[in-house]
Amino acid sequence: MRPITDIFLPACARLNPHPTYIPFRTQLSPQNAPDIFAQFDIILDCTDNPATRYLISDTAVVLGKPVVSASALRTEGQLMILNYPSRSPGDKSGGPCYRCVFPTPPPADSVTSCAAVSYTHLRAHETRHD
Repeated sequence: MRPITDIFLPACARLNPHPTYIPFRTQLSPQNAPDIFAQFDIILDCTDNPATRYLISDTAVVLGKPVVSASALRTEGQLMILNYPSRSPGDKSGGPCYRCVFPTPPPADSVTSCAAVSYTHLRAHETRHD
């Protein structure tokens, strides 16, 4: 399976060729997130994993970076601008973070990933006999 960055970046470049797109083909972790995020003014979160969403938001808050958070599943979508205006942790004059909006992560077994939905959809089409 091709990394999502190999699919996503060319599509973005076709839509808008002016920015420089930099793929990170590494697992985001609490150890590497601050170094990666420090290079950017705005953090884009298009993940489908709640633990990663909290990691992205928490790291952005510590670094004072705004986050554009987007998710989609089937025909539903969500878009939020978080930590904007950016403030230091504890400064109530800043915008809400992901943890502010969703204080309690959902149980791991209650979350459906895009990959699981795509696989289920694919299997359904493979087994149809009409």
